[in-house]
Amino acid sequence: KGANLLLRSNDAVLQLNPDGTTSDTAPELPLPPDNREPTITVTKDDNGLVHLWRGEPGAMEAFDPLPHPSPVVTTALDSTNRYLATIAKDKTLRVWEIPTGLMVTPPLPLNSSDGRIVWDDSHLMLAVWTENEVVLFDW
Repeated sequence: KGANLLLRSNDAVLQLNPDGTTSDTAPELPLPPDNREPTITVTKDDNGLVHLWRGEPGAMEAFDPLPHPSPVVTTALDSTNRYLATIAKDKTLRVWEIPTGLMVTPPLPLNSSDGRIVWDDSHLMLAVWTENEVVLFDW
């Protein structure tokens, strides 16, 4: 209570203020920790598969695709490149552990598939916001 919570994704920052309001602008955040996994590249296709590669161009190792029942709209890696969150057109959020390829949460229902995902760099917490909701997940 009384402190701002800053959540960051690859392309967005969400600041949750003590009064419950949110802001898309926040002070500059520190760089991710040095103990993160190697570079991860994420792509998605129209069949609901998310493809992951580890390493630099020219020397990339492919992971098994992560299956979804509908096309994936949004993805976000945590700052360590160990976890991936996805939102699919079926209006569900899924969180995956990249090294194992396993889902670490059951599919979590959302009101919309048109949202953004941000991770809290201090521990396993993420926020999803859409046009009519902000949902925090902490485990």
